[in-house]
Amino acid sequence: MIYEIRLKARQKQAQCSAILFLSFMITALVVLTVNLFPLVYISTVKTLSGDNKILSLIVSTFLLHICITLYSALSLGVDRFMLKRSENISAGAGDIFYYFRFRNLISMLKFYIAFSVRRLLFYIVLLLPFAICLGTFISLCNKGFSAAVCLVFGVFSVLFMLLAVITFHRISDTYFLSKYKFIKGDYLNLKQLFAISQEAMLPKIKRLRQMKLSFSGWFLLCILIVPIPYVWSYYRQCKACFAAECM
Repeated sequence: MIYEIRLKARQKQAQCSAILFLSFMITALVVLTVNLFPLVYISTVKTLSGDNKILSLIVSTFLLHICITLYSALSLGVDRFMLKRSENISAGAGDIFYYFRFRNLISMLKFYIAFSVRRLLFYIVLLLPFAICLGTFISLCNKGFSAAVCLVFGVFSVLFMLLAVITFHRISDTYFLSKYKFIKGDYLNLKQLFAISQEAMLPKIKRLRQMKLSFSGWFLLCILIVPIPYVWSYYRQCKACFAAECM
């Protein structure tokens, strides 16, 4: 199945490479802006004082949120374009900019807020055992316990954290379809949307991981030979094809 999905994705990518390359360049520009924004802000604040710093902070935060919103709308639009192509439905540049319309933008923000809150809770659950293990390990070392005891507890902590990370990724993968279900509008409310995604993805998590791991070599080659725009669009098209097969 993975080979068939990748073959289908390569064919779809070849048919619309110009639009995908353009969308990649726009997305890369927005991402670059978001990443450089803090550096520009820090250098600007150093030249200000008093109330000007507060005003600068408010304006900078507002502009940063606008950049993140634009990136999210563009990214989801690209996924919409790719999903429609995967389902052999006519798609064009209008789909890429679909979420720039006010009503669609508000709907997208509601989805991303609900999705981000769920992921934040998972991160908190993941970091909590890590903090407990690290704190206990430092406490054992400071209280003069033998090196053997500290080593055994250290190994146990590493294994425990690996288990926590694997569990986190497994739960995270169950939400893979939620974005594509949202794009199609196959849900009544966001709670039902996430529940449908979890139910549909549970028996398919292994194949999803296989597909992701099959791209590890491609991403390594990005450092040396293969252009990033090609791999980026190929990978996202594969995910769209996989989602189309699952729905």
